[in-house]
Amino acid sequence: MAEHGQLPSTFELRAAILDSFATGIHTDIPSIRAQVLQAHPRWRRIRNLLNTPNLPPVLPVPTNDHPPADDASVIVICADIKGRPPFQNRDNLQAHLRTHSVPITQLTSSLSTIMLGLLHDANAYCFREVYDRDPSVHTWYYAWYCAATMSVSADQPVNSIATFFQKEQLPSIRGPVVVIKSGPIDYATSWSSCSSLSAEHLARTIWWYFKSGNSVQDVFGEREFMRYLLAVYV
Repeated sequence: MAEHGQLPSTFELRAAILDSFATGIHTDIPSIRAQVLQAHPRWRRIRNLLNTPNLPPVLPVPTNDHPPADDASVIVICADIKGRPPFQNRDNLQAHLRTHSVPITQLTSSLSTIMLGLLHDANAYCFREVYDRDPSVHTWYYAWYCAATMSVSADQPVNSIATFFQKEQLPSIRGPVVVIKSGPIDYATSWSSCSSLSAEHLARTIWWYFKSGNSVQDVFGEREFMRYLLAVYV
């Protein structure tokens, strides 16, 4: 159990939050925060639950993706390239990623214009939201967009990378997809002010999901839960 001035463990914090829910009085974040602090006044305030020695370090990724100041980088993932299966090795995977610069104003207010330009479909939709492999990232994620089914020809090659991240029991995705930086609305200020993505960093994240066997859904749930904990007790 956490002593005076010590950080509570994730288990202790989770139990405290569940106890506050059990009262059934108020379940909004400010009320839960107040109840946790009232029940455990000796706990030291948490600044970053994710910064623990048990998490593997993630080295910074060098990148040449530097768009102009008024632009942001988005990633286009191509459909399968003949003779270069994307999951055969990471070089093949990297070859399927292309960086494009788009005006930040379009990224935040006219996404359909970007999709029309890159996917030739203003009705493209987000089919998956994927958190980065870095376990400390919980304020933004990769939003994956594909063209609407009606606008995709059956003659287009399958996109194995996108299909790998597609939800189960749904048809394979054909043609290119676009990946942009997005995130929870309560952290919009932090991720929208730095909207560029690194193709190399995204490739490492894709490869990590493929090799580690971690489920996109499980990782997303864990990050959302950690974000909730931080919102309650920071």
